[in-house]
Amino acid sequence: MLENNWMILAVFALGTVISICLEKTKIGGRLGSAVIALFLGMLMINLKIIPEWSDIHTVVFNYLIYLAIPLMLFKADFRRIFKVGHKLLAAFALGTIGTVLGSFIAPLIFNVGEESYKAYGMFAATYIGGSANLAAVGSGLGTSSSIWAAISAADVVAYFIYFVFLMNMGYMAFFKKNYVSYQDIDHNLDKLQEVKGDDSINLINLAIVVTAAIVCCAFGDLMESILGFPGVLFSTTLALIISATTKISTIADIGEKMGNFLMTLFLVVIGSTTILSEIMVSGPTMLLGAITVLLVHCLVVFIGGKIFRLPLEYLIVASSANIGGPTTAAPTATAYKWKEMVLPAVLLGLLGYILGTYLGYGVAYALQGIL
Repeated sequence: MLENNWMILAVFALGTVISICLEKTKIGGRLGSAVIALFLGMLMINLKIIPEWSDIHTVVFNYLIYLAIPLMLFKADFRRIFKVGHKLLAAFALGTIGTVLGSFIAPLIFNVGEESYKAYGMFAATYIGGSANLAAVGSGLGTSSSIWAAISAADVVAYFIYFVFLMNMGYMAFFKKNYVSYQDIDHNLDKLQEVKGDDSINLINLAIVVTAAIVCCAFGDLMESILGFPGVLFSTTLALIISATTKISTIADIGEKMGNFLMTLFLVVIGSTTILSEIMVSGPTMLLGAITVLLVHCLVVFIGGKIFRLPLEYLIVASSANIGGPTTAAPTATAYKWKEMVLPAVLLGLLGYILGTYLGYGVAYALQGIL
């Protein structure tokens, strides 16, 4: 077992690179780098390659994850997000409502103890906009490592089951027969052209974006010390204000890539806290809870989509954006060869990043008063 911090960091970084590279393969593209990273982290700890905790874990949990969130949000341009069309936004809204509803129903059936409100707040966050929100809410609520490990394991398994279903339902005769297709009713998606930013490695741009992210984190930490609320709420809000009121989104490509790298690194580290022998005790209940949240999400999306005559493609992409964020939504559209929907899928995923943290906290605090 490795004990040297640099060696531990090297193993985590290697797992991050492998996850990103495997996402470019056919099978890896369907799974997404998030699932691959979590799985590799699980292998590391259960094969006893790394210790259960180290200084590297502390740095990643206390600093790097908070830095990753504003780096990724600087690309979230509100003006472009709301150009994706009302039907696609309606599909995303159904998914968000389904996740929130499921997060209130599941703990009434599968209560996991005194931290149950934290667990289901984290599930709400991650199933509205992806793992970045789970990390933000979990860190802000001070979720214990044992509960976090069970949540991570349950999330990986439940996400994998649902994502496999999502990636195949577009080919199923039942859904193709009973849902309309966007190709028959909507011809406006191709008008949403991607605005090219400066994605070159420019030292000035890099310095501006990273410094802005650090300032956001510092502001969040300061406001937490003053007001007592989780600092990530304030750092996220400031990042969105900067994105909306400045031109930082035009130079934020390199920052977004850094944010994605740090987020994938975080997922490897999260996976490395998942000790299977411990999860056998608390994991089954947590897994059933996660599956329940996703089941309610799925029912609301596809029953609601049928009622409001939303295209099947919109429902699949919107659900994928809810569950995994832009890094899952875009590969979903690509795998189905819906090229016109790749950019809208990314924008929906960014909308999930924006909403997920706030709604995750909202669900957690509401459940704290109910359970």
